[in-house]
Parts: sequence; C-alpha cells; structure tokens
Amino acid sequence: MPLSKNITKPLIILLLALFVASCSKFNKVLKSSDTEVKYEAAMKYYKKKDYFKAGQLFDDLLQMYRGTLRAEEVYYYYTYCKYYMLELPVAAFHFKNFYETYPNSQYAEECFFMYAYCNFVEAYPYNLDPTYTYKAIDEFQLFVNVYPNSKYVARCNDLIDECRARLQKKAYEGAKLYYKIEDYKAAYVAFKNLIADYPDLEEKRREESTFVIIKAAYKYAEQSIDTKKEERFGLVVKAYTVYAEEYPAGADMGEATRIVEKAKEQVNIFKTKREAAEAAPKEKQANK
Repeated sequence: MPLSKNITKPLIILLLALFVASCSKFNKVLKSSDTEVKYEAAMKYYKKKDYFKAGQLFDDLLQMYRGTLRAEEVYYYYTYCKYYMLELPVAAFHFKNFYETYPNSQYAEECFFMYAYCNFVEAYPYNLDPTYTYKAIDEFQLFVNVYPNSKYVARCNDLIDECRARLQKKAYEGAKLYYKIEDYKAAYVAFKNLIADYPDLEEKRREESTFVIIKAAYKYAEQSIDTKKEERFGLVVKAYTVYAEEYPAGADMGEATRIVEKAKEQVNIFKTKREAAEAAPKEKQANK
C-alpha cells in the first residue's frame, strides 16, 4: 500500500535530518585530535562495514599513532578498508608493505597471503593481460615456500591451479581465434605450444587441438610460395602422424586422412619440381 503524501513528507524530512546529523557527527570525529575517540569510531564504522568512513579515520590515525604499538593494528585495518572498497592495486601495495614492515606481526602471514590474493583477483577475466596471473602464481608459490605449514597453503595450491587453468584457457581461445581469422601459421604454432605447455590439457581439448594442427598446417602450406610448399606440406604429414598415433580411433580421423593424402600428393608434386630444377643446371653443364 503506497504511503500518503502526508506521511511521506515528514519521513523524508526525518531521514534527511538523521543523515545530516550522522555526517555532522562523523566530521566532528574526523576533526578530533583525540586518538582514542577516533580509534573507537573507526572500529565502529569498520564493524558496520562502512569502510569509506573507517578508512578516512584509520588514515588519520596512521599519522597519529606513528611509532607506537597501535600503529601496526591501525595499518592492518586501514589496508583491509582499501581491499573491501575494491581498491585492489592500493590494497596489494599495503598488504605487501605491511608484512615487509612488520615481519614478526601476528598479521604478517595473512597480509602476505592477501597480497598474492589481490593479484589473483586483479587477473579476472582470463582474457586480459596475463601479467597479474603470472604474478599471482609466483606470489602464491613464494608464500608456500615461506610458510609451508600455514593454514593458507591448501588455498594457495587451489588458486595456483585456477591461475594455470586461466592461462590454459587463454592459450586455447587465442589459438582458436588465430584459426578463425585465417592466420594459419599463428594457429599452427599456438596449438602446438598449447599442447607442449599444458601436458594436463583436458583430453577432449587436446584431441581437438591435435587435429586442428593438421588443418592449420595444410592451409598454411597452401598459402605459401612454391619453394616452401614441399617443406610445409611435409609438416601436415608429421602432424597427421602424431594424431594417428595418439587417436587412431579419433572422431576426426576420416577428415585427417583425407587432408594428409592431399598433402602427400602436394609433397610429391613439389618434390618432383624441385628435383627437376636442381637437375637442369647439371644437364646444361654436361652438354657443354
């Protein structure tokens, strides 16, 4: 049931008054030089998940508590405010700075992990620049080396696996894109690298990739200049041999066989042309 205008107007006025009073109270605390009052207010806002206001207060407290025992705790909460407000590069910097500044802190191990985790989150989605993904793998691995008995080790290993899965998917999708846009040389190289770099590649994806290498090699050979065709059609034969050995009953064996037969014909044609060209100067010399 909609509220009447007579009820709505006073309610709006009341809410505005509460908002103004709240802002006024926060500004008063923010301007205060009483560290305990400011600290208690910061913790209150933090627990209420008002990380913007808590962060402002903790930022002031960092200066006010500099050189004291409480500075460590204030910095810890300030850094999490940045994290929860999704200022991930800033949070990552402060998490790293925290464990480097306070290596013996009870929070050092956690902040080390969170630094790596910020890099992991920054790496989304998979198709972006993989710099953060590689960085996250390195930092998770370093964490495991430094804290081998940490409660975070299992989580680190899971996240490393997820990072590698991202890189694998990026490599696979990139190779497919090369084929789609008819850059067959790049597709041939990308699919070969995919199989070499990811021995744990999903079997269905591996079989598909092994087959597409044949097709990419054939189309690459077709586009080549005549002097390169014998060699490049030969790559098709080699790619087929790998596919036939690994997947003798593969779903694409029929098409693969048709392609390799055409490739062999082309190898013979260009081999004959090459041999004839090589023999011509010798015959000419012999007839002199």
